[in-house]
Amino acid sequence: MTGQIVISGMTAACLMSPPCWADDADIALDFFHETCLAAESDFVRVSETASRESWEATATIAALVPVPSWEVSKSWTADVTGLGAKVLIGAARATLGGQAIDSCTIAFFDGQFASFEERFLVRTDAEKFGEESDGLQVSRVYVLIAGGRRQLVKVSAPASPSARHMVMASSIASRTRH
Repeated sequence: MTGQIVISGMTAACLMSPPCWADDADIALDFFHETCLAAESDFVRVSETASRESWEATATIAALVPVPSWEVSKSWTADVTGLGAKVLIGAARATLGGQAIDSCTIAFFDGQFASFEERFLVRTDAEKFGEESDGLQVSRVYVLIAGGRRQLVKVSAPASPSARHMVMASSIASRTRH
């Protein structure tokens, strides 16, 4: 009887714990929020996190830089607890319209990410700024205040809802330190 009570208590605790019921979209959004939004999309901070968390460095991946040209860019792969595939993470410094900016981008693969964007909007005060589609991919740009500053967020996903097994999210913000 005591064993049943312990198991029932553990089951109840697990059902009330977000990691037990979180899906791919929740896990991906949490990782994006912690890595790129909450503490700013700061190139130096993301690089320090990569070192501290032992992310695996890769060659620069241009798709992880949401601006046409950059001064410096770094890319990594990392395992995220709860996701089946490694994620790609990119950080870059650039000048856009005469303003020094930093960006942070994360690409998530092989998961159920159809609700990522919807949950992003529920969780933040983001306002849609623009949208592009090439028939295969849809990209939406949002403006929000996160980490105490105004940021642009670009969310890109396959145009077909049945192909929403990947999503890429980028944060772009004015550089706070040099």
